[in-house]
Parts: sequence; C-alpha cells; structure tokens
Amino acid sequence: MEILHRMAVDLISRGEVKLNLSTDTVRYLENRCFEALARIREILADDSLDDPECFQRIEKIVCELENIGVDCGSRHDFG
Repeated sequence: MEILHRMAVDLISRGEVKLNLSTDTVRYLENRCFEALARIREILADDSLDDPECFQRIEKIVCELENIGVDCGSRHDFG
C-alpha cells in the first residue's frame, strides 16, 4: 500500500489527478504497478546485462520504480 500512496502523491503533486482518489485512479495506479512489475521481470530476464554483481539490473529496477513515482531513497548511489 505504501507504493500506491507514494505513486498517488507523485500524481497529485504533478497535477495529474485531484486530491480525492476515485476508484478509476486507484485502478490506474494498480495498473501502473503491474506494468512496472512486468518491466522489472523483463530486466531480470535480460541476458545482455551480464555484470556478476547485477548493478546494471538493480539500477534499471530502481529507475523503473522512480518512473512511477516511487522514491528509492538515498541508497540509489550505485550508478
């Protein structure tokens, strides 16, 4: 639920939705979560990212979360 909250705050701050979250807005946020999970799955399955420590994969996952308004905090320093 925290991720949906962060995404909602991001959308509200950018003026994309109003403060009251309708059922449609919640569905939209849930759909974005599922889409992000699908993209994260694709990142994890990407054999072209061959670094043994998986830094490239982690960086791409963090960026994907940031793309949907989920801040990953100060630990995003592996780029």
